[in-house]
Amino acid sequence: MLFSHLVFLERAQAAPSIVGQQEPIEQASTCAQNLVYAEQHSAVAYQALPSSMKALHARAASYRWHATMMQCPERTGEALLQAAAFDTLALRLSQQAQMHVQWQTLWPSSQLPSLSATEYASSSHSQHTATPIVASQNFILAQDQTGYALTIIAARFEHTSLYALTQNNTTNYAQYPTAQTLNQQSIATQAQIHTRNAQTLVGDNQTVAAQSANSADKSADSTKQSAIAQDPRSGVYNVQMVLDNTQEQSSPYLTDPQTGLRTTLPALLEMHGVLQSIQSLPSASEQGQEFPQSWLDALLAQAVTAFQWGYPLQPEQLLAA
Repeated sequence: MLFSHLVFLERAQAAPSIVGQQEPIEQASTCAQNLVYAEQHSAVAYQALPSSMKALHARAASYRWHATMMQCPERTGEALLQAAAFDTLALRLSQQAQMHVQWQTLWPSSQLPSLSATEYASSSHSQHTATPIVASQNFILAQDQTGYALTIIAARFEHTSLYALTQNNTTNYAQYPTAQTLNQQSIATQAQIHTRNAQTLVGDNQTVAAQSANSADKSADSTKQSAIAQDPRSGVYNVQMVLDNTQEQSSPYLTDPQTGLRTTLPALLEMHGVLQSIQSLPSASEQGQEFPQSWLDALLAQAVTAFQWGYPLQPEQLLAA
């Protein structure tokens, strides 16, 4: 259904050309094509049009930004945040327009699948080597720390001002966050996903180290193998900021020190976890290969969650922070 809408919308508009070039878009690279269409749909989604039409373009923009995320390695972070923002915008617009079909997010949260060497080698994103990708310690910590902090918020949720805020907004679907998106169960579930993601990444790294140690290549660096196998998780982290902002008298909103944007505590933590994870992803040149799509899709879903929990739809400020 989405693809048919996408084709209809793009055929209905004048065929764009690549900025600064004379060639039509059909002759451009897949990366360039997706980027041009993503920017085109993004612009239309904010024009003075009926909410239902803007919703369709926001949906198409999210789809094209996701494709850009996968096809343009140098724009991975930007495209990921844009795909998440426009997915959230599409849901809000569809609710405002009271569209008959109840839309769901394109990028639902789920825990990372374990990537064995065989699974990774057979994927379309591994064309150079069969060696599985290694998750950095910062990536693992970003997932584990976010899960730990969200677990504490979930335990204290009903005694915070957030609870009253979401309860008061239960019927206003155009206003976020609402009890439908930000509640004790959703926070607890997301915390579990983060914690399991960290466990999966550690397990995969240890599998890589063990396979390397048992390989026929005796020149393998044992120090490097040991570093890969190391589990950086401490199990307990400094969460004083969480405790300070989950008091009954605390405001439901706080200012993100990195961007200056006002948001809820769960949204801030979730978005910071996404940004830290994005920054810790290795480039293709560093690893000699691309990282798995499942990693990017998991981070995209986490960014969607942050926006649904009340983070402002301003990815440009996130990128500039």
